[in-house]
Amino acid sequence: MSDGPFRGLNLNKAWKDFVKRADNEAFSSKEVSEAVPPALQKMWQQEVSKEFMSRLKDLLKPDQYQMFGSDVEYALNKISTECMNSSLETILMDCAVNEAAKNGITDKTLITVCEEALKDRASREMRRVEEHCYREGYEITGKNVRARMQEGFENTNFQAIAESVSDKNKSASFTKIIKKIDLDEGVPL
Repeated sequence: MSDGPFRGLNLNKAWKDFVKRADNEAFSSKEVSEAVPPALQKMWQQEVSKEFMSRLKDLLKPDQYQMFGSDVEYALNKISTECMNSSLETILMDCAVNEAAKNGITDKTLITVCEEALKDRASREMRRVEEHCYREGYEITGKNVRARMQEGFENTNFQAIAESVSDKNKSASFTKIIKKIDLDEGVPL
């Protein structure tokens, strides 16, 4: 039997690290933003299948646009009904359809689509993280946690994350947050 809407929201370790940094005033906004890429990358790995990504890459090649002509929107909608399994894949498809309609297909379309999807999902995730903290009874001590989370997102380089997740050959590692353990690495004076 489920607890329905009162069931606890799952929050992985990367997002917990993010909210801990946002809550603690000792972390600068730059340090809060350093926790965003690992969380987004982990979420991407969990929610975007390789099959979906390879089909999306194939459709977002400029030469495919010439082949399909004005039917690129139809082709994107077709794969959306065939292999979308997660909310992030749905957001990716919405962004791809919007980008194709607005700017057509270029060499940068895939990265632009991934970047917009990550930004969209990050804004949704911020509300989810905040909801999780209140439901689980975390003691949020900072009065402006929401503002610090927003600031962390604003200082994040979404294009670098998009390049990383869209091309496995360029994969930059955002998977670990480097902890400061030495006195010289502490809070700047």
